[in-house]
Amino acid sequence: MLKHNKVNFLTAFSLVILLLILSLSISISYVSNGIAFAGNDEVYLGGQPIGLNILSDGLIIIDYKPIITASGAVCPAKDSGLMIGDMIISINSTNIKTPSDLQKATNTNDNNFNLTVIRENKKLNFVISSVFDPLAGAKKLGLIVKNDISGIGTITYVDNNGNYCSLGHKICDPKLNNSTLYQNGKLYSAKILGVYKGNKDEAGALKGTFDKNSKEIGITTRNCEYGVYGKINDKKFISNTTKVKLGSKNDVKPGKAYIYTTIEGSTPQKYEIEIIKNYSQNSPQIKSMVIRVTDKRLLDTCGGIVQGMSGSPIIQNDKLVGAVTHVFLNDASIGYGVYIDWLF
Repeated sequence: MLKHNKVNFLTAFSLVILLLILSLSISISYVSNGIAFAGNDEVYLGGQPIGLNILSDGLIIIDYKPIITASGAVCPAKDSGLMIGDMIISINSTNIKTPSDLQKATNTNDNNFNLTVIRENKKLNFVISSVFDPLAGAKKLGLIVKNDISGIGTITYVDNNGNYCSLGHKICDPKLNNSTLYQNGKLYSAKILGVYKGNKDEAGALKGTFDKNSKEIGITTRNCEYGVYGKINDKKFISNTTKVKLGSKNDVKPGKAYIYTTIEGSTPQKYEIEIIKNYSQNSPQIKSMVIRVTDKRLLDTCGGIVQGMSGSPIIQNDKLVGAVTHVFLNDASIGYGVYIDWLF
């Protein structure tokens, strides 16, 4: 009798452990990129164009600008060891955030300046001497700088708390892998005016516009490998938006699917695609599936996938399963998508 009870206890205990493991497995499958689905069984469907203006915490050096003097061209910034991609955060212990801050800090009686910059997440100090630029009539360091980055993208989803995901990839300066320097900014409504059609070996692009002087509809709080994230503050943006059930990588199968994207105006449309291949992935990867545009309307207008469509939601069997991320340069009708699992 005791032996029988022991077996039952062990069986029950094993069952509890098994259920716990299954529960953990289910939870893990809905956690990615450091953020859980957090009970969102469904979200507001994206596809709308947005304008992004993301600020840096200092001034980013994007190029050198030699100064023409009586002795020839000189570039104090380059000679001091400053590099393109460095972010200036202070001069002589004064915080620097805008080009006017830089001008004010260097327009003094001093000629030598102590600069603190961020380079590859490390703080470095440099001493630089200014040179009088006779053309500008002011002291210069020989730098071209900026403190923001702007662009047009596409919303993937908005959750029940107003948190959104967009783009499906990071945004950074061309030729500079510096997305970590751009994190906090503003989100605006945008309008697509037209399309540059994609050709072989050259990606097309959406032509869009937004007004940075207009009232923002939200904020950006994170710019990472898997997209730009933030919060929608203007509820009107999602007032006419339908909700869609969340899928997962396990729901994705080769076959018919749809993307929602905007190629004119500000209202997304549904376009048919085919999922050619879905990859088995146990950890976040930006290229999760290969897709092909089959919708004649999208092929005729855009040639397939173009820049600006990144982030367009992918729907299969009425579930949000991913987002568009890349286009094949040799065939604009084919591109990559990322699993929705990796976008939370």
